[in-house]
Amino acid sequence: MCAIITRKIKPQDMFGKASFIVEKDGYYLTLLRYIEANALRAALSKTAQDWQYGSLAERVFNNRILLHKPYAQLDDWMTYVNTPQSQSEIDKIRDSVNRQAPLGGENWAAKIAKKYGLLSTLNAIGRVKNDDKSSLSLFLLLFLQASC
Repeated sequence: MCAIITRKIKPQDMFGKASFIVEKDGYYLTLLRYIEANALRAALSKTAQDWQYGSLAERVFNNRILLHKPYAQLDDWMTYVNTPQSQSEIDKIRDSVNRQAPLGGENWAAKIAKKYGLLSTLNAIGRVKNDDKSSLSLFLLLFLQASC
C-alpha cells in the first residue's frame, strides 16, 4: 500500500503543488510526525501542540479528527511528535519532498519509481563521476530488476 502526499510549493511554480508517493505504516507515520513537529523544530513553540496553527493543536484542543484509523488512535502520539527526530529521518523526508521522490524502503522506492517513471528522482544530483561506483549501484539495481 502507499499514499500520495501533496504539498503547496512556491507561488511562482507552475501548478503550485508537488506530490510524492509514501510507503504506508512506518514511513507515513514518520512523515506525519515531521509535519506536526514543524513549529517545534522552528522554535515557534515549546511543544508541537502549543502552536495554535498546527494540526496537532487542532486535534488536541478542538477535538478535530484529522487522521483516520489506525493513525487516529495511536498511543501517546503527542510525546512521539515532541521527541526530536533523527537528522537522517529529517534528511530523507526533505529529500523526498524536494525531489518528489518516493518515500519508503530502498527496494520499495526503486519499484515505485520504475512503475511511475520517477527513476530520475532517485539518482544522485549532478553528473556521475567516472570513479564514483556508489552512485552507479542504484542504477545497476534498477537495471537488473527491469531485466527480470
